[in-house]
Amino acid sequence: MSCIRRDPFDSRHFCVIGLKGFLLSVKVLAESENDVILKEFKIPTDYSDLLRLEKDVTPSSGGVGGSLAPASAVFPLYSVKMAFSPQWRNILFVTFPRELVVFDLKYETVLFSAALPRGCGKFLDVLPDPNNELLYCAHLDGKLSIWRRKE
Repeated sequence: MSCIRRDPFDSRHFCVIGLKGFLLSVKVLAESENDVILKEFKIPTDYSDLLRLEKDVTPSSGGVGGSLAPASAVFPLYSVKMAFSPQWRNILFVTFPRELVVFDLKYETVLFSAALPRGCGKFLDVLPDPNNELLYCAHLDGKLSIWRRKE
């Protein structure tokens, strides 16, 4: 797992995302294990870079194949982050290393997807503007990009 975030509209709800687009939605209704709602989603993305990295790491060198270390520890520069929309329920902004995705939890679908422009460093993190007009994205090369919402 790569990132965990709490829903700003419901403090009982949080999501966790993995490096390959696996998204786990958790809603804790009470203290008992039976009072937890888990939903699994798969956000489609191209993670061929990660597969290539996994293939290059051998089990004898302490890699993912034979190690107890999580993939995010073995590949710290392969970052997947997400943020809940501060204005719209069930909307997540997800940054994969080379892709920005807007995902709707309610309808379990991608609403928008954009590839990273050429010459731009891989995404590192994402922060939505409270007015929902802009998304601020940090990149591995130290740059900041600002994405404007399309009508």
